[in-house]
Amino acid sequence: MTVLQRTTELAPNSAVVYQYLGQILGNQGRFDAAIAAFEEAIELDPSYAAAYYNLGFVLNAVDRTEEGKAAIQKALLLTREQAER
Repeated sequence: MTVLQRTTELAPNSAVVYQYLGQILGNQGRFDAAIAAFEEAIELDPSYAAAYYNLGFVLNAVDRTEEGKAAIQKALLLTREQAER
């Protein structure tokens, strides 16, 4: 068990932890687990643009390009909305 996986047990409501876990899993080529981690981050914080962006990147890597494109577009929309505040 990695430190971040353990951290998800200690901070199960932290979107940031799941987002970082997804990045690590994606870098390891564990794409299904990375997708699940990013989706958990988004469930915990639906306005978390970085989680959408990274989800899109991984979805594109597994040839789920339409879903990946939609996730990246959502990240861009959220980023624009947050910048306008």
